[in-house]
Amino acid sequence: MSWLRRLAPAAVTLALLALLIRQLARQGGSLDVRAALAGIAPAWVAVGVLLFLVVNVLRAVRFRLLIPAPGVGTVSFMPVGFALSFLNNILPLRGGELAFVVAMRSGYGVPAVDSAAALLLARMLDYLAVAAWFVPLAFLSLDRLPPISDWPVPNTPTVWLIGTVIAFMAVLAVLVASLAGLGQRAVRAMAWGLDRLGQGARPVAVRLVDFGSRSVHAFEALRTGRTYAAAFGLTLLLWLGIFAWQYSFARGLGLRVEPGAGSFDTLGFGLFVIGATFGTLSKAIPVPTMGGHGIIEVGWTLGFTLVGIPVATAIASSLGITVLTLLVSTIFGIPMLGWLELRRRQLAQRAARTP
Repeated sequence: MSWLRRLAPAAVTLALLALLIRQLARQGGSLDVRAALAGIAPAWVAVGVLLFLVVNVLRAVRFRLLIPAPGVGTVSFMPVGFALSFLNNILPLRGGELAFVVAMRSGYGVPAVDSAAALLLARMLDYLAVAAWFVPLAFLSLDRLPPISDWPVPNTPTVWLIGTVIAFMAVLAVLVASLAGLGQRAVRAMAWGLDRLGQGARPVAVRLVDFGSRSVHAFEALRTGRTYAAAFGLTLLLWLGIFAWQYSFARGLGLRVEPGAGSFDTLGFGLFVIGATFGTLSKAIPVPTMGGHGIIEVGWTLGFTLVGIPVATAIASSLGITVLTLLVSTIFGIPMLGWLELRRRQLAQRAARTP
């Protein structure tokens, strides 16, 4: 039923957020808006907004590297980056990425296959960069993490949670390495294996093979190891900026906690990255939501209870950062959408006048 598929993202998002709010009340927390506003530290929020801008500049530089289109410079990619950030926060199933492909084709004349392949490669580099920050920090911080996590399932060994995240990242690294090194041979081998298992015609298998084929196209388009290295270096800086802006927003919320409990004021940046990684990776789970919201907040709460933040504070911070990020991305994203539409019309008018 098509109407059910359209409603599913909104319904799942609302259900997950409702469960978190209910859990917040059970933990003795509340959604007192006036108290929350009174506790905000403007300086930290301002730093977070500045870092949001820096991250989007880095994204524009990376897109310029991954999509070497003639006549399209780094500055031209910045409006698209802001619009993409905004749309990915409100549309279901990362619908902003489809809008990115459309915008690059209609506004800059970049073929859809090129922008889609580059966007896919950017996402893979994103997860590899998160892994590059998370894995060493997790190992260095093991002695500071509790042996058992009690949220959402009581008595869950911390090493299981950390190990699951590292295993996911290892699988992704192997996939990226095989696609980069073997190219279409890796895709054909994957398709052959799925066929031998009798799974080749299943929709999931078809999508997986298509994903691999488009990934190979993205790698082949870059051609050189120097470009790979530059793109990955930019991605490492980009994610350092993302974690820093989230950290600034978390400090800026000024959430009050009971004496002696962990808080973002005393949580080191390394432990913050470990907690935030769970929220980042949760967005990769194939659950239909609006902009990933609901599932991101659940992952965020899991990650930060793991590093010693009380459950109520972790939930409240996840909701607060969601609101701040939506607000900032809307402030910058909507004007950029208007600018892109104006550019599209101008190009269409020029094309119509060309004999």
